[in-house]
Amino acid sequence: MDNKILHDEYDIVLKLYTNHNEIIKKELIKVINLIIDTIEVTNKDLNYLIYLFFSESLTEYGQIGKQEITTKDQLTDLINSLNIRELFTVINNFRKKIDCFMFELLINYKKNPQEFIENYPYLDISYVEYIINFIENMLDVDILDLDLCYNEEFIEIPCEGRETPFYQTVQDDKTSYMDEMGKPLNNSVPSSTICSLWLPYAYGNNNQLLLKITTPNKLYNIVTNSMKKKSINNSCTENIMSLFPFVEPLSPHEKHFLESKQSNTNNFLFTICNSEPNNANFTTQLRKKYNKLIVSYTSGHTVIMLMLCKYFKGINLGLITLGCIIWLVPYNHSITEIFLAAKQLDIFKNFTLKKDILISVNEMLQLSGLSQISGGANFKKTRKRHSIKKHFYYKRLKNINSIKTKTSKKKK
Repeated sequence: MDNKILHDEYDIVLKLYTNHNEIIKKELIKVINLIIDTIEVTNKDLNYLIYLFFSESLTEYGQIGKQEITTKDQLTDLINSLNIRELFTVINNFRKKIDCFMFELLINYKKNPQEFIENYPYLDISYVEYIINFIENMLDVDILDLDLCYNEEFIEIPCEGRETPFYQTVQDDKTSYMDEMGKPLNNSVPSSTICSLWLPYAYGNNNQLLLKITTPNKLYNIVTNSMKKKSINNSCTENIMSLFPFVEPLSPHEKHFLESKQSNTNNFLFTICNSEPNNANFTTQLRKKYNKLIVSYTSGHTVIMLMLCKYFKGINLGLITLGCIIWLVPYNHSITEIFLAAKQLDIFKNFTLKKDILISVNEMLQLSGLSQISGGANFKKTRKRHSIKKHFYYKRLKNINSIKTKTSKKKK
């Protein structure tokens, strides 16, 4: 990996955070509030929201664990206090747990468009219709037929007693995908159900579809063979956090969660630590030709966030894209991989590998209505100042509990 390119991209992340952190945070909070509005149309249970938004995962950075919240105002205050890393994680937690709820929204629109629009005036109906049309074309059915009940021969029966609609039956089916020898298919996607098509990131995106395809072919090899697994280095996460600490230090919520689980930042899983470019690949060499950092494939995280945000009116998708840079670079993706995702969703149509990455960042800033950032000497000074004042305690960090000790020693 080219360390200079890696450092240059981190400098861009620092500059984005320094200049535009607050406006990106406001946009993410806006998305979360719209998600809450959507849930509360049919379910005002505060505990359900807490379940959707928070997770106990120790390998995903940005998690703060299940929160002891008793009022809606407390939830609002908490959301407003979160940093960009935590806000994206809240949205990502939501999308992992909400498949059938969101799929039912699509069915409800098809059943009664006018009532749906009255209940959800902030949803982008053109995008709702686009997703419904995508699902119907993909499965060759009317989406309302998926809301009916069927017997084992797929003959329609009344939805009575324990009978469930077909989409729910498929969701509840735990059958593994087997080959002709009865062995699980390595490349099957068990999480792909009818309900999951409300957010068709694996099927509604050409690049992701190639990555998830079960039968290798020449096109598949161009994309999937651009990366390869590398031997596990137990100190990699620690080293990355030392060289490229989070631009916003761990929040009190993140610290408390890690401490309560007797864990630390070394348990975070970073793609940059477990994969590397395969030089014997066309895609890899093309990115190297144009001096682009390679961390992984086109960013699936970004595709997911942008597809989800497209459901809501008035969301600045450029800000969400720029937020993904602060969230993901350099730990799981490069800026190029995030912009490729935005290009595939028609959010950054003019992005090309041939342009310098700082030029592309400034183009996205301009599209998003934000001031541009500069490079050069001032860029380096910003990084040095930011790192010394806010991040020295990450260096050689063995355990999060040692932060106070290291700080006191530094002062002495």
